[in-house]
Amino acid sequence: MPVTASSERFQKMILNAIREQTAAVQEQTAAINRMAEINLQMVEALADEGTGDDTPPARYLDGTPRHNGGYQPDPPSMRSLSEKPPPREL
Repeated sequence: MPVTASSERFQKMILNAIREQTAAVQEQTAAINRMAEINLQMVEALADEGTGDDTPPARYLDGTPRHNGGYQPDPPSMRSLSEKPPPREL
């Protein structure tokens, strides 16, 4: 089958498209690898912080302080203002 100018242009167009897609995939792979490295560093940092203590954090996620020991009410954002907390055990 003879190669015509039309089929040669088509082949070049296909090769260029393949090269562009390959470059795009390589960029995405590099970005994924960078994100994976950052995630690994964060996991390692968290592991280094670990003390083996299962005590809950001193604050709720919204910043409301937790009480140490005994009754720990939900933060105000978690209950309605009309709801009364249960009585404290002495």
